Amino acid sequence: MTTISKAEVLERVRNEISRLTKMLEARTLLLWSSPAIAMWRYDLDFYQTIESLLTAPTPSPQAAPPPPVRVSRDFPKIICFCGSVRFSTEMMIVSWAYAKAGYIVLSWNVLPDCYFETHPESAGDDQAGIHAAEKEGVREVLDELHKRKIDLADEVFILNVGGYVGDSTKSEIRYAIAHGKPVRWLEPEKEWKP
Repeated sequence: MTTISKAEVLERVRNEISRLTKMLEARTLLLWSSPAIAMWRYDLDFYQTIESLLTAPTPSPQAAPPPPVRVSRDFPKIICFCGSVRFSTEMMIVSWAYAKAGYIVLSWNVLPDCYFETHPESAGDDQAGIHAAEKEGVREVLDELHKRKIDLADEVFILNVGGYVGDSTKSEIRYAIAHGKPVRWLEPEKEWKP
């Protein structure tokens, strides 16, 4: 399993913030369409939110709850996350950032460690590419359910931490593209080949 430290994630996020800021400040913006500029601003806001999450101090249990976030009167945008279950921690962090920004997030299921304490036969092995869904014989069911989540979504967001995209995620990307869903990436995609 590839492990990435919080410092490495923070460095990548800050590099993206720097890159997007330079692009938006460049005079070449006149060559780009308004939707492209809007997407860069959206991406910049997203990465700034992730940075604030990663650098925020951990509140004590006695800390006062944060004020409620105001959600738009319009129906919120629905984002479907796709990626390897090995990046569940990153998915939960990014999901939290999107939820705080007023989005509905659809993602894969994450089981707590206590589930595997009571169901040791279901424990997966990320190194071998074996997941709890396979051990319980429900992988096909969950893969189909995830495609229905893609159907419900306004866009698909690929959590390709370290550039990793597994076979299951590739299948979901092909499905999303075939159904006209915009696909965005956590890290810039490197010559995506379906």
